[in-house]
Amino acid sequence: MNLFDHLKSARKSLFRFEALQTYDVSNEEQAFEDFLATGTIDTSQNQDWYEFLEGKHQEGVITQRVRLIELPLTDYTRFELPSHYEAIKYGDDIRAITKEAFSLLDIPLQDFWLVDDQIILLMNYDESGKWLGFNQSDEQEKYSTY
Repeated sequence: MNLFDHLKSARKSLFRFEALQTYDVSNEEQAFEDFLATGTIDTSQNQDWYEFLEGKHQEGVITQRVRLIELPLTDYTRFELPSHYEAIKYGDDIRAITKEAFSLLDIPLQDFWLVDDQIILLMNYDESGKWLGFNQSDEQEKYSTY
């Protein structure tokens, strides 16, 4: 199964934890450059994702995300936040946690998806934030705390 197949399979919940401050996403390059030049972002580029979230919400699936925030904000985090605000309109429950608050918790600092509170998909990135893929984990006790 690819990542999106796992996400589509959710019947109860989708939870995402984002720890990186910068992600290197190839299909966002132009939008990111435009954001750096203008300070604004066209969130319509994410319309397919928003419609996916809305569909899951209509199915009764709870979608949640927690974004680790380090201060001062990176340019990428500033770029990403408007997309998160837009996703809220489509049913996504998005929260932020500071690095200081996170450090008080005894849980792994690892990007992941949790599907239906059972399937843990650990996201793997290189040093620049480029996605390398995912692997499924069976360490449910580590990630159920989120």
